[in-house]
Amino acid sequence: MAQNQIGGNTTSASPFVTADGVVYFKGTDAKLWRVNGDGTGQYQIGTNTTRSTPCVFADPIGGEWVYFRGTDNKLWKVRGDAAGSDLTQIGTNTTLSSPFVIYDKSTEVVWIFFQGTDQRLWKVKNDGEGSSLTQIGTNKTKSTPFVLTDPIDGEWVYFQGTDDKLWKVRADSVGSQLTQLGSNTTSSSPFAVFDSVSSQVWVYFQGTDNRLLKVRNDAAGSGLLNIGNNSTRNTPFVTGDGWVYFQGTDNRLLKVFNDGTQGSQIGSNTTSSTPTVQRIPLADGTVEEWIYFQGTDDKLWRWFDVVGGMLTPFTTMRNGWHFNNDFVNHVFGVLTTQGLCGGMAYSALDYYFNDLPIPTHRVGDFGANATVPADGRLRSMIFNRLIDSFADNFGKWSCVYPELDAAVGAALGLVVGGGPLGAIVGAVWGGVYGELHEVFSCPAGGPVGMTRQELPNLTQNFLDKGIPVPIGLIFDSDILNIGQSHQVVAYGYSRNGTTMTINIYDNRYHDEECTLVLDSSNPGEISEYSVTKAVSRGTWAGLLVEDGYQAQWPSYGPDISIASPQSLALTGPVVTGPIAGLAQTPAGNSRAASAASIVIAAQQVQPLGGTLGDSFSLQNYGEFPAHYASLGVEIEGPGTSDSLALAPAPASDNQLAPGGTVRVSLTIAGFGSTAGLYSLIAGFNTVPVTPNLGSDWMRILYPPANVTVSSVVTIQGQA
Repeated sequence: MAQNQIGGNTTSASPFVTADGVVYFKGTDAKLWRVNGDGTGQYQIGTNTTRSTPCVFADPIGGEWVYFRGTDNKLWKVRGDAAGSDLTQIGTNTTLSSPFVIYDKSTEVVWIFFQGTDQRLWKVKNDGEGSSLTQIGTNKTKSTPFVLTDPIDGEWVYFQGTDDKLWKVRADSVGSQLTQLGSNTTSSSPFAVFDSVSSQVWVYFQGTDNRLLKVRNDAAGSGLLNIGNNSTRNTPFVTGDGWVYFQGTDNRLLKVFNDGTQGSQIGSNTTSSTPTVQRIPLADGTVEEWIYFQGTDDKLWRWFDVVGGMLTPFTTMRNGWHFNNDFVNHVFGVLTTQGLCGGMAYSALDYYFNDLPIPTHRVGDFGANATVPADGRLRSMIFNRLIDSFADNFGKWSCVYPELDAAVGAALGLVVGGGPLGAIVGAVWGGVYGELHEVFSCPAGGPVGMTRQELPNLTQNFLDKGIPVPIGLIFDSDILNIGQSHQVVAYGYSRNGTTMTINIYDNRYHDEECTLVLDSSNPGEISEYSVTKAVSRGTWAGLLVEDGYQAQWPSYGPDISIASPQSLALTGPVVTGPIAGLAQTPAGNSRAASAASIVIAAQQVQPLGGTLGDSFSLQNYGEFPAHYASLGVEIEGPGTSDSLALAPAPASDNQLAPGGTVRVSLTIAGFGSTAGLYSLIAGFNTVPVTPNLGSDWMRILYPPANVTVSSVVTIQGQA
C-alpha cells in the first residue's frame, strides 16, 4: 500500500477523477484545478473558480468538457486546458449543486441535470443556448441528482426532495412516474447502482438519521439495509463490484462490502467529504484500489493498495439447484439421515463443467408437501454423487474426525449422508472407503489448522485459475457432530487486508448468494452470510478443499433439450453454381480428376439482410415439470456481437410436463449485417425463482445450425 498528497494541494470538496487518473478539484482558494494523480502536470483551468466538485465528461460528439458551478453560481462548461478555452455558460442557468452529466445515445444529446438556485430539479442540453431547458415535473431538490439508465427499466432520476424524501422520477417535463422509495428520507444525494448479479437497482444514501443505507428502487422500498450498522456524514461512493466507501460520522475514511461485511478503515485516514474510488481488476485476479479524498486537514490525498480476488463464471442462481437440501434418507428401513449436500455440490459442478444447463425443477414440482424429488433418476444421481464426494475426500475428513480413518472406513463402510454433511450411516458398502482412502498429510491445529493449510490450495490451485470447487465446512472436530458439517461450492473470493470473503453456493438455501468471511492471516471462526437476504447463516470452525472432485457427465441430463433438430428456411433465390466435393473423383491427378471434384448444381443462398426462418422442437426429458420464460436461438456471426431471436411466449413461467414437447418457429427479419458464416444455437431464457431477478440465457448442448450470408448473389452461367 502507498499514500501521497497530490502535489501539495489542498481542497474543500470531493475530487473528480477520470479513468486515466487525472484529478479535477476545487482548491481551498476556490480555483478550478487539474493535476495528475502523481502531482505532475498541475494547472488552473483558465481563471475559473468553483463552489463545488466539478464533473468531467467526454461525449462522442463534443469530446471532453469540464462542467462546474461557478462562484457566481452560474452553470459553466470549459475545456480542461490551462487556457480554459471555449468557456461557455449553459444558457442563463444558475445552480446550487455540482452538475450531473449523461449522454443519450438514442438522440446523440448531452444532458446536464442540476439543482437550480430556485431548488427546482432541472435538465438542459449542454449547448451555449441552454436549449430544451426542462423542469422535471414540479420537483425540487436539495442536492445533486443522480441519473442511472438500467437495462431492466430504463432511465430514472434519483434525488433528495426538499422534503428530504428519497425520490425517483422519469426525466420528462411532466415528471412522470414520480415514486418515493418506501418511506425513506435522506440527508444527501443518492448513489444508484445496477447489480448485474441480482439484476436489481440499489440506491445507497445517508438517512436523515445518518445511517448508511441501501434500498431497492421500488415503491415499497424493499430490501432496506443499514449496511454493517454504519453511519455516515455524506453520500457514499459505490463501485461496480459491490464496495461502499464513505465518510463516517467520526470522519474516518471507511469501506464496507454492500452486504455489511468486511468493514474497515482505510489506513488511519480521515476525510471531510465523499471519496472517489477506482478499482481496476488485474490479470492475476488482484485488484488495484485507488482512493482519492479530501482529508480533514483539507489536503488532497491519494491512497493505493492491491487487494486480491477472483470470481469464476459459476453463480448460485445460474448454476445451482433451485430447491433446498431437504432430503431425508432411509437406510435398510431402520436408519434415517438428513441431506445430500455433497451430492448437490458435486452434481451442480458436473452440469457446469459439461456446459449443460442445470435442470429447471423447483419447489412445487415434486408433488404435494414435497420440497425435494422423490426416489427416481434425479435423486439417485445426487445420492451417488454424495457417496463420491465422501470417497474422493475421505483422507481430509478423517484428519478432522480421526475416528473416520481408513481402517474404520474399510471395516464399517461409513457413509456420510447429509444434514448438512450428514449423520454416520453404518454397514453400507463395506470396504469401499478403505480402498479409496487417499494419502493426505494431516495438519496440526484441528479445524483451524486445516483452514490455514487449505486457503492457499483454494485460491492458487482453483479460484485464481477461474475454477469453482467443492469445499467442506467443518462444524467442529467432535465425531458426534459430524452431521452438522457441510459441503458447498466455492466460486470466488476477495481480500480486504487480511479479511477474506469467499463466494459460495450453499445448497441449504437455493438461489441465494452466500459468502464466508474470515481472517486469512489468523483463521478462526468463519462467518457465513446471505448476501441475497442480508442475514447471518451461522458460523463454522474451519474448511477444507474437496480437490478429489472429478467432473462426470450428469446421468440425469438436462431437462429441456432438443427433440427435433433445427430446420432453416432461406429466402434467397435458387441459383446454379459450382459446389466442391459432391462428385466421385477419378483416380490420378489429371485435369479431369480436378474438374470432376466440382459439380454445377442448384442451391439456395441467404442474401444479406434477408428473412431467415428457423424451426425445431424441444422436449422435457426430466421427471418433473420444466420451466422456461422464452425459447429461441442465439446468433453468432462474423464481426458482430451475439444476439438473440426469441419466439413469443404465452407466460412469464411456461411449464413443460415430463415428456412434453414444444415446437419453436422463428422468422428473423433483416438477418445478417455482415457477409459470412452464422451459427444459430438453440436455447431458452430461465424463469427466476426469486421475483424481480433477471433471466439467464441457457444454451442447449446440441450442434448449431449454420448458414452463410452472401452480400452479392450471382447467377452462374452453365457451360
